[in-house]
Amino acid sequence: MGLRQYIMNVYGYMGLGIGLTAAIAFCIYSFRLDGLAAGGSIIAAFAMLGIGFYFSFAWNKISFFRAQSLFWVYAALMGIFISHVFYIYTPISIVKAAFVAASTFGCASAYGHVTQRDLTSVASFLLIGLVGVMLASVVNLFLSNSVVDFVISVVGVMVFLGIAAYQTQALKQMYFRARSEEEQNKMAIFGALNLYLAIVNIFIFLLHLVGERK
Repeated sequence: MGLRQYIMNVYGYMGLGIGLTAAIAFCIYSFRLDGLAAGGSIIAAFAMLGIGFYFSFAWNKISFFRAQSLFWVYAALMGIFISHVFYIYTPISIVKAAFVAASTFGCASAYGHVTQRDLTSVASFLLIGLVGVMLASVVNLFLSNSVVDFVISVVGVMVFLGIAAYQTQALKQMYFRARSEEEQNKMAIFGALNLYLAIVNIFIFLLHLVGERK
């Protein structure tokens, strides 16, 4: 498989994953499956965490078919997890946040693709920022401070835009590290998951910033 086809596969998987997530979230809201949106989101969160750990520690052992299947399961679980946004925010706010998220993600990804600068140097700062955002979000669950929430959302958007650029640049490195076509296909899944998580988190943080509540 050539590099161009590999890159197309990455974005194809990512796009289909986002479509699956959006479809499931919308269906849960449309069919008024309130119990699934409430209780199911907690189960989905733990299940996604488990899949994330499995990907990290068993990546070299799993087949392409299993990696692909887990990617679809992850996207479906994310749909359950974020379905609550339809209950909290107006439809127009969700559409606006999705449009801005797609646009800014596209710019960040394009930058990561064309820049000659090695973004590995900023990866450690992005990791620190990500950990900081996660810890601050947990603390703010108890504080419920709107100012802190605003700062977390702004920093979160910036961090995940940086991650989108870095992960896009890393796609080529992942491709050239693969030793077989099956491994290239697995790398495409892994790259798609990284970019998928970046754009979903950009959308969520933007929704916190600009979303109009019902």
